[in-house]
Amino acid sequence: MLKPLYQKIAQILIEDIQSGKLPISEKIPPENILTKKFGVSRHTIREALRILSDMNLVERQPGHGTVVKSNDTKVNYTQSINSLTEILKYPEETRISIKYSRLEYIGQTTASLIDSRIGEKWKKLSGVRSLINEKKPICWSDIYIRDQYSSIEDKIGIGPIPVYQLIEKEFDLDIQKVKVKIFASTVPEKIAPYLNVESGSAALTVVRNYKTLSNKSFEVSVSIHPKDRFTYSIELQKDWQLP
Repeated sequence: MLKPLYQKIAQILIEDIQSGKLPISEKIPPENILTKKFGVSRHTIREALRILSDMNLVERQPGHGTVVKSNDTKVNYTQSINSLTEILKYPEETRISIKYSRLEYIGQTTASLIDSRIGEKWKKLSGVRSLINEKKPICWSDIYIRDQYSSIEDKIGIGPIPVYQLIEKEFDLDIQKVKVKIFASTVPEKIAPYLNVESGSAALTVVRNYKTLSNKSFEVSVSIHPKDRFTYSIELQKDWQLP
């Protein structure tokens, strides 16, 4: 999947800040200069600068333009979503490393979270998802797979193919519905060391529940992102209809 232009430009500017080419307290070149340099629109440049601002690398000062305030690129991954299907998976430049695997009989708390029945048997795979090149953790993921599909375990994390697609291919299933929940949470004590954050610190949890035609879940992922580690960037256009 090709990155949008604004993400590529943001990465170039980030590298300029990291290398000292754009030092702290230095102003970022004006938008009109950047549009000519990269051959793009002002909107594209503003989106690139927004990423830098979200990463706390720059700040916009009225009357002074955009100024570099830090070169500390804390782990912050922005997933740009241009279609509904893109919210279902992480981009190809990330991988998950499985740390734990076990069969689990679902208790009341988990049943509510993954929309299953108490006492059902699921395979639970838990691990850290990171950027491939930087090896920095983006999130901790608990992946629940209905027991009859758990034989695909050894294929998870080898390549960029999402778990639900592995199951679809292996067992000839078709996804008919995906339920996505996003809510504020905190980082549990047991996974905090894997994410290099303090236990109880703020986080964002994303739950993706994949269902068949019969409305039966066959895979559910629960991903916990520490604050400032992950951003969904969604741009929607209104479908204008004239009377």
